[in-house]
Amino acid sequence: MIVPRGRRLFRALKNLVADRDAPPVDALLRETDPDAFLWRALPHAARTFSLAIALLKEPLGSSVGTAYLFCRALDTAEDLATDPVSRETSLRAVERLAAGERVDVPIPESIVQDARDLGHLAVLRRSDLLAALRERMAPSSRPRLAALVSEMAAGMLAASREKDASRGLLSTSSRSAYCDAVLGAPLRFAESEHRASIGVDRTLPEERVALSKAAGEVVQLANICRDIEKDLARGVAYDDGLAPYLARREAPPEVVASVRRGLCMRVAELGPSIVRYFGGMEFGDGFSGERGGAAVMLVATCGFWRKTSRRLVPSPLVEIPVPGKFGVLVEAARAMRSRTAWERTVAVYGRGFQVARP
Repeated sequence: MIVPRGRRLFRALKNLVADRDAPPVDALLRETDPDAFLWRALPHAARTFSLAIALLKEPLGSSVGTAYLFCRALDTAEDLATDPVSRETSLRAVERLAAGERVDVPIPESIVQDARDLGHLAVLRRSDLLAALRERMAPSSRPRLAALVSEMAAGMLAASREKDASRGLLSTSSRSAYCDAVLGAPLRFAESEHRASIGVDRTLPEERVALSKAAGEVVQLANICRDIEKDLARGVAYDDGLAPYLARREAPPEVVASVRRGLCMRVAELGPSIVRYFGGMEFGDGFSGERGGAAVMLVATCGFWRKTSRRLVPSPLVEIPVPGKFGVLVEAARAMRSRTAWERTVAVYGRGFQVARP
């Protein structure tokens, strides 16, 4: 199925204007068409990923989008479950669903903090449509979906067991492996599907696997950094510096700022790998929605860390201009049209992951 360029940009624009604080929960629960569900749910299941996916040609976009909804189902079970047994039961059920079994995913005992959580639960509740979307994937993609979900579920279970044993803390030393399971693995799936779509061996070279680990960590650390206060309110933390404050469910602002500074410095350590990761992607000649999707990931991730750095005094990362959300789409449109523009995007925004010099 060919999705015209204009339609992909329109789909991306709709994604940008979606009110993520008011997901269409009732509509998602009533939806009967799998494809309509996919594109209606994605803006509320993901932030940067959903915009990037909207720019991909078909069937690549639907394949990667389906995989992301499965990842969201896992993430919801991990994040919202209050009971270790119900969490594991739900995660295992999603894993079986991705492998092709017909199962109803049980909803874990959950803490719902806001409307976004309700939107995420709506995805988990629609295991029937997730199964239908899986069946619409290419036969060669289904085993890779199953492998992705198994890898992600295993990483989540390992992290959950550590948090359960330590009263909510995932240690800093365990964090990189967790980030790789929950975001490095989805990046590898997406790149593998993209490589197959342009006629390249879908097996990633060892160097690409290593770079995807770094990229996954930078993107997942953005999620962790953004949600420090929300996670603490649930009794969860992903940094040793927050351990003394887990019991009280909040930390002093200066402690949170110190943790965010440490995360910025970790991102700077990974910065050279980020540039090599994005710069080493293979794209076909001519117009490429896939270049646009990669540009969204790079620019939006750089933008998050730039904004985080600006709130810290002194700012730990290099100061560069970063566009707003519509500007991200403009940058993506440029990258879609020209390989030269894409190379410029990597050069300009790759600088944003460097340490600021006095």
